[in-house]
Amino acid sequence: MNPMPSLLTSSPASMSTKTKLQRGFTLVEVMITLTLFILMSIGVFGSITVLHQISRRQATYSSVLALVIQKQEAIRADGYTTPSARYTSDAEGISEQQEKSVSWNASGTESSVDVTIVSTFKVASGGHLVTVSATYIYNDNSTTIETTTLINNYSSTSS
Repeated sequence: MNPMPSLLTSSPASMSTKTKLQRGFTLVEVMITLTLFILMSIGVFGSITVLHQISRRQATYSSVLALVIQKQEAIRADGYTTPSARYTSDAEGISEQQEKSVSWNASGTESSVDVTIVSTFKVASGGHLVTVSATYIYNDNSTTIETTTLINNYSSTSS
């Protein structure tokens, strides 16, 4: 005789008194795991979306700042000769305005961020103060970047 009865040969009555072997996960365990996975996925995808928006905003800001610096250096490279159309003795000064685009849609056919660049030339002691400012609207927020420098006979890169 076999001292340990087999599960296959046991009667249904003896099965109820014996411990049944557990295999797999219960439905509650699976549901809790699935819920945690979904919550973590939502957090990850939300973070990716926010990081993408921050990256686009920073790229736009950097592009506009590069345009402002480029304009300022172009003015410096033009030379300083008084009197001229830019460098007058008028205390009000003069302004030049320029429109540019720095960001385009995915197909590259339509600008999504337009920039207005304004260069102002005012008389100052020892030369002219040149202020270059750029204003753009990104996600319904208006941002202005501005730089000011003194241009005179000694600051020009041309001879």
